[in-house]
Amino acid sequence: MHRQRQEYDLLKGENRNGLQRPIKLAIKVAVSVLLILLVMSRIDFTRSLSLLATASVWLIFLGGCLIFVQTALSAAKWRILLSGQGFAVPYRKLLKSYFLANFVNLFTPGFVGGDAYRSVSVSAYTGGVSRSLSSVLVDRITGVVALIMLGAAGLSLYFEPAHPWALGSSIFAVLALGYGSFVLLGPTINRLIAGRTGRVFAFVHDLVAALQPTQSLWLAFAVALVFQFNIILIVCIWGAGLHLSATVGQLFLIVPAVYMMEILPITISGVGLREGTYAVLFATFGLPAEQGVALGVLTSVMRYLVGAVGSLAWFIPDPADPVAPPAAKATRA
Repeated sequence: MHRQRQEYDLLKGENRNGLQRPIKLAIKVAVSVLLILLVMSRIDFTRSLSLLATASVWLIFLGGCLIFVQTALSAAKWRILLSGQGFAVPYRKLLKSYFLANFVNLFTPGFVGGDAYRSVSVSAYTGGVSRSLSSVLVDRITGVVALIMLGAAGLSLYFEPAHPWALGSSIFAVLALGYGSFVLLGPTINRLIAGRTGRVFAFVHDLVAALQPTQSLWLAFAVALVFQFNIILIVCIWGAGLHLSATVGQLFLIVPAVYMMEILPITISGVGLREGTYAVLFATFGLPAEQGVALGVLTSVMRYLVGAVGSLAWFIPDPADPVAPPAAKATRA
């Protein structure tokens, strides 16, 4: 019952003391509005509106449907990661949690609110929020790395057509080196925190264990690649629906950059930041900035529409919570 109350408070945007945060919300809304006004002052916004008005409804609808596929993939990846940590959580519970987390993200900066909601929502299965949080963070890490890899592939194919793997291979090598170094440092980190108590040390231990090279991690990473590729596919479909002049190769570079910018917790759900980044990147490639703004506005509108539909998952009954949380596979050193 306490966990359900925590979930409800997070959906309402309250902190653990039950105090609403209208000032922080107002600041983020103000930043979003200012960015939108700035973008509108630098372009012919009527051209963006014209593109939206003449867009193909069916292609826009198709892209919106694929967002639901995204959520299904996300829940599947999260279940793989939790299973790798020794936690059996019903897929229906994870899917519901993801739908509601996406709804929370529409009104919070970055992905902080949604990730907090997800951590709380499955805590009954993991034995605590800190253990849930480690799986959520690994979920984010695999997604970001997959996005960087797709962006690296786009860089190679667009700027180095004669040697398509030269630049991409260099970026992949840096990622592999960084991950390899982390794995080698894992035992050292565990020795440093051995015998220490507290949520922070438990979280660090669980995070190190979850990022070890296991079959679960590789499978989750493969799903992450499919997920990120599907994001670019959605944008390509919307681009075709808006009759944009951007090529697939250009979108392979633009989309990862935009989604990386959206992580910054300075606006509400990336609104304003998304449109501005699209405008700048489209202009960088010699494309009309108005087309980028139209794509950004469409993305924002579709996310809110899909998020509103997804919020109905709140009324779906949860599977019965486990009597006692299972023990994780990883044990404290």
